[in-house]
Amino acid sequence: MATIDLGKLRFTWKGIFDANTAYERDDVVHVDGSTYVVVVDDIPANGNEAQPDANNKFELMARGLNFRGEYVASSTYLHNEVVTYQSAAWISLSSSPFTNITPGTNAAYWDTLVPAPLNT
Repeated sequence: MATIDLGKLRFTWKGIFDANTAYERDDVVHVDGSTYVVVVDDIPANGNEAQPDANNKFELMARGLNFRGEYVASSTYLHNEVVTYQSAAWISLSSSPFTNITPGTNAAYWDTLVPAPLNT
């Protein structure tokens, strides 16, 4: 039987990202539905680290969805966040944070993920 050598491929799951936790290369963290891998040798536990999605010490490993619940106009939404509004599920599309844009009113910000059931 053939052997496949993947070299030093290893990851260590560290759970939800915490700026007060020290990380090292190949640690994997979870942030808002996505996972990121540490790509530098060490990150100290100093409480000053930016979220992995805005930090060059991490690389995106797998993008996911962040379920936010019912749409609230005063909330700030980010890319790939999901809300419910008028019996439908909506996904945010904008790569920039936004507030007070109701799902279904601007196709640059929201798209239907699951449509509302038809009235019968």
